Amino acid sequence: MALSKTTKRASRQPAPRDYKREAKQRDSKRAPSADSSSETTTPATSNDGSRTKIPELLAELEEAAKQLDVRLTYEAMSGELGSGGLCKVKGQWRVIIDKRSTPGDRLSILALALSRIPRDGLTLSAKAEKLLSEVRPRDVSLEDASLPSES
Repeated sequence: MALSKTTKRASRQPAPRDYKREAKQRDSKRAPSADSSSETTTPATSNDGSRTKIPELLAELEEAAKQLDVRLTYEAMSGELGSGGLCKVKGQWRVIIDKRSTPGDRLSILALALSRIPRDGLTLSAKAEKLLSEVRPRDVSLEDASLPSES
């Protein structure tokens, strides 16, 4: 008798889920088509029509940071700190970038950081130089600003 009760309970339970099969089906539905490109291979187009891939430009700027003795780290950042930036710690320049950021965001943060420090004697490609000059914040002096003067 006890055996028949066990079989009845077992027949009422739902079949175990096949998580691997379900994940495969989800991934196949989400997979990009062959003609679409992911962000890591998305080329950046310059004004002259030539194309540069983001990972290549990012790798060049990472190498430039090494040559300039700028410590570059990718760390998990949380809260409202943003996705990274430039700072100076114990006299050494440092760039910290959120490791979960996209390659495009990494490139933007690193380019902005490198544009703000002296790059004397560093040779970069024309595209990298152009990027650094475009993202560099302009210098502002108090004489130029239309702030009310203190009297």
